[in-house]
Amino acid sequence: MTWFSLVPDQVVESTQQSITTRQLGPTDTLGARVKATCSAGSVTVGWRSERGCSENHVAAVTTLLEKLEWGGKYYGGCTKNGYVFVYVGEV
Repeated sequence: MTWFSLVPDQVVESTQQSITTRQLGPTDTLGARVKATCSAGSVTVGWRSERGCSENHVAAVTTLLEKLEWGGKYYGGCTKNGYVFVYVGEV
């Protein structure tokens, strides 16, 4: 899937997608986790208690970016259901 960003007098094409994360609580067999999801795929990583909340969500996004072999800069923010990260360009 391709996303487009409108800029005055030009259209910039990007294959990057927004990424959402959410915390998954522990179960009888698994500890707490964070799931990062976009249209191209998803990953679930274990919650690390030595990290802060946002650091755990960033770790999940980083793992997903590595899996998809994507680079670039993402900005993230909190929502009522977790976090959302949006692609803002190449580093």
